Amino acid sequence: MNKIPRRIVIGNKDGKSVIIEDQQVENAVEHFPGLIISDVWNTQIMPASLIF
Repeated sequence: MNKIPRRIVIGNKDGKSVIIEDQQVENAVEHFPGLIISDVWNTQIMPASLIF
């Protein structure tokens, strides 16, 4: 059984690394047996805003 990839988002709090988000990706597709692909990041606007 194939595992669905996880996406882990990290950040910074008080000068230390922290995990902000840890979840399975929702858009994983198995194109060939054992090859699972998903988008890591996407945007609906251009140019993409890089400020959070």
